Amino acid sequence: SFVGGVGSHDGQFIGQYICLRRLIGLCRASGQEAARTQTTSPRSRKREILRMSNGKRVLVVEDNELNLRLFCDLLTAHGYQSEPVSDGRDVMARAAAFQPELIIMDIQLPHVSGMDLIAAVKADAALSATPILAVTAYAGRDDEQRIRDAGAEGYISKPISVIRFMEAVELLI
Repeated sequence: SFVGGVGSHDGQFIGQYICLRRLIGLCRASGQEAARTQTTSPRSRKREILRMSNGKRVLVVEDNELNLRLFCDLLTAHGYQSEPVSDGRDVMARAAAFQPELIIMDIQLPHVSGMDLIAAVKADAALSATPILAVTAYAGRDDEQRIRDAGAEGYISKPISVIRFMEAVELLI
């Protein structure tokens, strides 16, 4: 199933988000049930998830509130620490304070371009090695190459597949 959809006015995205939230809850519940039938407790399973992700820090830059919550909820459900940033003008200060191990960057932001932010992160000595996953509604033939040329190590176009999103995160972190 796909989620995302910048500018969706028909409620489809909201419905998909609610379905995804329920799916995350079901996955947690089924994981807890499986944990009860195995020798490990739910607390042990949670520790295992956290051990695998090591609580790695991910800065999420997205101006759409639903997308921001979705990305942060997915990351949290997989044991990552997420730091939401909805205003691109705050990215450099928040990144310097949070020291993320991955930055998820929307490209179409108000006030500042995600492309400019990618360049700024890559020009900053303390952040330049931090991988960037661009998540954008741009899906043209040359858009991915242009975004990668700006410095993004990963690229996903919206609407996103939850599975592809998490695979991209795990690949880069």
